[in-house]
Amino acid sequence: DERPRVYLDASAAEGTSDRKTRNAPDGVHQLCESAGGRNIASDLSSPNPAVSAEWVLTQNPDVILGCSFGMEGGYGADNATQLDDHYNAIRALPGSEGIAAVKNNRIEIMSNDIAFGPDYFVALAYMAKFFHPTVFKDLDPEEIHQDFMNRFYSSMDFDVSKQGAFVYPTSS
Repeated sequence: DERPRVYLDASAAEGTSDRKTRNAPDGVHQLCESAGGRNIASDLSSPNPAVSAEWVLTQNPDVILGCSFGMEGGYGADNATQLDDHYNAIRALPGSEGIAAVKNNRIEIMSNDIAFGPDYFVALAYMAKFFHPTVFKDLDPEEIHQDFMNRFYSSMDFDVSKQGAFVYPTSS
């Protein structure tokens, strides 16, 4: 019943200091709600709107999940540099030190590669763990991801713990 308030950061709004967020009917919004989060942008009227850093600060989310429209990380990445850049951009927002998610180290970045497509349930597992780490302490999203790869893409011989970049920081 205790659903954390989540800000879904979709990167910088082009040409401004604002950020883009995700809301209904976006797939990441749906995953957030399914994983037990409450998207703080769900009541905004335009789809995937730009919001100011001040708006994020006044909403004071419990968790910030960065999941960009761009090609950050994913199966083709050889390191987490782009995910780290997104993480640092969120931490650098004006006033971010006053946001509960920043104070409590609850900023997570996830690659779009696992949020859309046949492996969306991998993103759902990561989000459930991000939002409810105590409830899902025994859930291992990386193991679920690897099992998916082994079952459906075995010819690729892809080890998700050594290849690609899917979440950041990786300690979650």
